[in-house]
Amino acid sequence: MRSIAFAGCAGWIYEGHSRRGVVLCPPLGLEELCGRRTLHLLAQSLSAAGLPTLRFDYRGEGDSLGDANDAGCAARWREDVSAAIETLKQATGVSEIALVGMRFGSLIAVEIAAGRHDIARLAMIAPVAAGKTYLRETRILSRMIQTEGPQDDHAPDDLGLAGFTLSDETCEAIAAMSIERLESRPAPAVLLVEQAASRSGPKISAHFEKLGARVERREFPNYETMMCDPALSLPAEEILPGLTQWLAAEAVVTPRAVRAIVANVLGGDGWSEEGVLFGALPLAGVYCRPAAETPRRIVVFAGPGNNHHLGWGRSHVELARALAKAGVASLRFDYAGVGDSGGAQTDIYAAERTADIEAALDWAHGRDSAPLAIVAVCSGAYHALRIGAKDARIDRLVLLNQQRYELDLHHRLSWLAYTLQARLVFAIESEDRPSLKTKILAATLAVLPKVRRIGSLANRALRKLKGGGATADAGPNQPERQFRAISARGAQALIVHSPTDPAVAEIERFLGPGGQRASALAGVRKIVLHDADHLLSSRSARRIYESELIAFLS
Repeated sequence: MRSIAFAGCAGWIYEGHSRRGVVLCPPLGLEELCGRRTLHLLAQSLSAAGLPTLRFDYRGEGDSLGDANDAGCAARWREDVSAAIETLKQATGVSEIALVGMRFGSLIAVEIAAGRHDIARLAMIAPVAAGKTYLRETRILSRMIQTEGPQDDHAPDDLGLAGFTLSDETCEAIAAMSIERLESRPAPAVLLVEQAASRSGPKISAHFEKLGARVERREFPNYETMMCDPALSLPAEEILPGLTQWLAAEAVVTPRAVRAIVANVLGGDGWSEEGVLFGALPLAGVYCRPAAETPRRIVVFAGPGNNHHLGWGRSHVELARALAKAGVASLRFDYAGVGDSGGAQTDIYAAERTADIEAALDWAHGRDSAPLAIVAVCSGAYHALRIGAKDARIDRLVLLNQQRYELDLHHRLSWLAYTLQARLVFAIESEDRPSLKTKILAATLAVLPKVRRIGSLANRALRKLKGGGATADAGPNQPERQFRAISARGAQALIVHSPTDPAVAEIERFLGPGGQRASALAGVRKIVLHDADHLLSSRSARRIYESELIAFLS
């Protein structure tokens, strides 16, 4: 695959040698964080079957230009799909197009397909039949997970979910969208891949058949394991073989692939970006640098969980571009098996994640000659602290809401509880009535706090046996030694946490009250971000964090 930039959009082209090309229309916001890995694997599968494929981000979403609060978003998204189709034709020489839309992307894909004559096939993954339905589902989920800050700065009528917002204007435009308003078939052949108990599928199928399309419906097994908390999301690999076979059916193969030269650099106010591949797998990322100067420092973003490189609420995209304007370059990348990277997904605290960050640092060090820094969140901070303590190339380290300094039974049980809770919330949201699996999740979650308490007591007993009654506060412990190593070589570390985050207890457990055994060291500082949640869903909290980082890194 190769990176591409067109009409303000960023994306990737996956090569092929068929006269039929495929354009993938992604979902929005939180659902895009969950669905990206599946769309990447689908694009790889289609490429292997000979179909050139373009996967891209709408403007205001992903790695593209703009902001979701900009005026006219819905109209721009339609323009972006049309531009993607023309770009794929020019870059690969295809003459007919298959469109694939996931969730809200399926609604946009249908609208564009109905107005064109070169769409041979249309596949809709977990389809949305009407904008009002999509907005209702999003509002329900927003109330269930409640991530927005108490004093967030978006308008009262805006819809916020996990740091992503849809303005009131955009919501009005989405509400006006409906498949039932179409008066011509979107494509001769349509495939619906539907989650269990979907109410949209029968309506879509009946309407398209009435318009003269051949409609096939297939089940989407285990939808809730993909569309859940992005830290836990797993790709929907079960649906890929059938989708690939259907999209490739009757496609005409050309003697050789057409590979035109395409732009791959996206530019904005004081910054430029390009998609990059590095390492043996390879790992994929986006390198952002100052537009007109040599960077004074290069940051590697180490994200949380299985979230891909955008960051929660596009936070890493926003930070990278603000830092570039201040003279600091950055690489935001996907861990192995996450987002656009190769390889298999590992446990979020596994040593392989440390190796991925080290590979990113090696690439950045070879790209531009400048000191290195790591900006890390949650589980990413766990790995970053270990690297920062031993890698002399790193002169700045930012650790946001690091919930684990060492791993033990209590932490593993806490992670299990979080996993069950998150899966339960999304399972309930995705079902008309609770299934047996959902009821089992709920029952397990009810008894888990007692098991966690037992794990905590067991850990205390083990520490007493090993240390003659000493606790982590008696020190020196491994995290304290790591901060001492950073301070001793003249590097600097910034510990950042939200006031009620679980990171607070972890800091005090290993570094003393208020983290004083670390913050007392030369070059180590700790700050608290008030009115912020764990991943800084609030835009106002992200702006404060951004200002602190610019001052610290530039």
